[in-house]
Amino acid sequence: MRSRISKIFIVGFMGVGKSTVGEYLARRINFNFVDLDREIELVVGKSIADIFREHGEGYFRKVEKDLLVEIARRRDGMVVATGGGTVEDEDNREILKKCGVTVWLNASIEELVKRGIIGDPNRPLTADLEVFLERYKRRIPFYREVAELRVDVNSKGVVEVVEEIWDYLKRRYQE
Repeated sequence: MRSRISKIFIVGFMGVGKSTVGEYLARRINFNFVDLDREIELVVGKSIADIFREHGEGYFRKVEKDLLVEIARRRDGMVVATGGGTVEDEDNREILKKCGVTVWLNASIEELVKRGIIGDPNRPLTADLEVFLERYKRRIPFYREVAELRVDVNSKGVVEVVEEIWDYLKRRYQE
């Protein structure tokens, strides 16, 4: 697989399990794993919540974009869990479409509410339900645009989601 694919980008709304699935998938296929939000925290030296509070979303998105460009240039095989809003930037969408396979983890609003992300203090964009719903609706077309594979995660465990992705990758890319 390594010869055919060098990057697998995991996209989806906050709370769908991008980091958990991405890390498990990376182990499954022997790729490196990168969590874009964690990389941002390392570069800036602050939590995502603190970055938003002290510098604003615009600053966060700039750092996010710079790191995505850097990651896309790397040659090693990796699974990259993006942030939920990474797809809102047109340049980021082009990177996702051109530099690897993009997998969209999709969950219903009901599933996200059940997972308890509304009002999570570690997620700065979840405090207001109306804003949360507006962002969700705004991002859906972007996820659809970049995704080669859509995996609905409602009521599925991590192993089941990863095996669905792995089965797709084997069918599509293995020689």
